[in-house]
Amino acid sequence: MDSLLSQITCDDISALTGCVVAPLLSYGISRNLKPENGYFGTVDTIRVETLVNLLVDLGASHAKMGFKMAVVISGHGETDHFKAINSAISDSKEIQLIMLSAYDFTKEMIEELDDVEKT
Repeated sequence: MDSLLSQITCDDISALTGCVVAPLLSYGISRNLKPENGYFGTVDTIRVETLVNLLVDLGASHAKMGFKMAVVISGHGETDHFKAINSAISDSKEIQLIMLSAYDFTKEMIEELDDVEKT
């Protein structure tokens, strides 16, 4: 769901502004959402260093193509995930990285549902 939320948000922003949307990254820091706790479809977490380095490297690659700024849209709201993205923002020297949460753009459209019992 987090990936879909991010992709739709990016597509909508691109349609309004004409900005370029890079391919979706469907991995991140996911320590709290474990399949054994009923969160099926959740991918194992990657290491914080992996996410930080990946974002810094991708930012540098985009800078070489002439981009001055990149906006990272995250659909995942886990604290450690946001901390990793913020670390990448601090470590990025070749391009200005900014983070926005997809939730901020869609919160009025989200309906919370009761948990479904496992059978």
